[in-house]
Amino acid sequence: MKCYDCGGEIASGTDKCPSCGCPAGRDEAAGCLGARLLTAQLESESALDQLGKARSAMFAAALLALASGVVELVNAQGNGVRLVVGIVMLVLAGGYVRKSPLVLSVAGLVVSAFFLSGVFGVVIAGVMALSVWFAVLYTKAVARERELRAKLEKLK
Repeated sequence: MKCYDCGGEIASGTDKCPSCGCPAGRDEAAGCLGARLLTAQLESESALDQLGKARSAMFAAALLALASGVVELVNAQGNGVRLVVGIVMLVLAGGYVRKSPLVLSVAGLVVSAFFLSGVFGVVIAGVMALSVWFAVLYTKAVARERELRAKLEKLK
């Protein structure tokens, strides 16, 4: 018999899955999956909260990048690339939505590579790396939540 959650093999006469601990009975498994779904929803909400903080940090990094670009232009030391990169980062932070946070975070990290010199560059790249981490956590939590919802629907 296959486990309702992890798909592992449950030997006959055994009351739960040896891999994940999910009960072997259909009704008990539904209860277990329901409890796991609640946990996954809490993890998803927590990750979404962290994502919001990452978005605020992305805005701050984008503004720092913009300021750096303006200072560079005022001092006539550059050609405006940093200013353009700052604008792109601001747009990425503004588009940071639930549907594609991972893509936008990775794009922000790649764009922040233009600032890898000096303390500001390290701060900007660090913020973007953190946003990628939080986006990964959110994406994983949402995927687990969807997976559990689908399994519960199958059991009904």
